[in-house]
Amino acid sequence: MADVYTSFYEFSSLIESKIDDNDPNAALTRRRVDSIKQTCKSSGLVKRRGYHLDKSPYRPMLIMIVLLLVAILFGVLYTK
Repeated sequence: MADVYTSFYEFSSLIESKIDDNDPNAALTRRRVDSIKQTCKSSGLVKRRGYHLDKSPYRPMLIMIVLLLVAILFGVLYTK
């Protein structure tokens, strides 16, 4: 049963990413997709397959920028 919940969750995430905001039925579709995702999450049976379904894509970029700034800072300090 966990595979079914996981499949529904992933499919609803795919549908959610393709909802056109200019569509007159977009709000209704978004509510239904959110309802499906909430039901799947609350079941506790959604499997994690080595990735996070709701993970923010900005964290790796932030880490790269911080490391770049630290490298530049060390470069400036060692040249003095």
